[in-house]
Amino acid sequence: MRLWTKHVTAFAVSVWMWAISGMSVAQASTFVGPIQPYLSVADSPFKSFPNFTLVDMTLLPDGPFSAAGVTGVTASPDGTIIGPGFAIDSVDGAGNNGHSLFSGSGAVGFTFTFDAKALGFTPTAAGIVWTDGIIPIVFTAVDANGVAIPGNITDSHPGDFTDGDGNPAHFRFYGVEDPVGIQSITVQSFGGGGIEVDHLQFAGLPATGTVPEPSTMALTLLAAGAFLLKAGWRKLRP
Repeated sequence: MRLWTKHVTAFAVSVWMWAISGMSVAQASTFVGPIQPYLSVADSPFKSFPNFTLVDMTLLPDGPFSAAGVTGVTASPDGTIIGPGFAIDSVDGAGNNGHSLFSGSGAVGFTFTFDAKALGFTPTAAGIVWTDGIIPIVFTAVDANGVAIPGNITDSHPGDFTDGDGNPAHFRFYGVEDPVGIQSITVQSFGGGGIEVDHLQFAGLPATGTVPEPSTMALTLLAAGAFLLKAGWRKLRP
């Protein structure tokens, strides 16, 4: 009986640890990209996600960036929507014929902060399309709890070009997924000069479900493991 109890206890520990591991995996964040070329919204990895929202710079008025539910855009010294023209790198304008969000300081770059209450949902996926700026390009993110999401995308893409140059074939998508939620994303260009971006996008859960629950299977296994551990401990008592 004692040998059987030891086996049950060992099995219970294994089940319990596996369940916890499964719950942890379910909460993992993932950086997505770079995806090249990004020619239209059809190339977005998030386009089929719930509450998918696309902020197309060509559809916004020239001047300071303004989009519902997105606040705290930081850029220096001159972050603004501009276009069309020879210096423009726009997704829907096929390069020079559209509008883009531009800053003369690529090292400061852009930070897009999401307001879950204003949006009506918490973004769990978010991304931006880089269209111009000297490499390396760095993409980072902060989760809904204000904690930096581990990792980043650092893109020093090979080739005979150092920026977009109005060529859509060079446009690249950077994104992140996090089930806890995403508070903000930042894109910067550290090679000197300015930076241009387009097609800000985000998607996710309703605001009432900001933090997703662990999977039913993981919870069931966790409960089963706890029950078996308790039973084994009772059997082992003198």
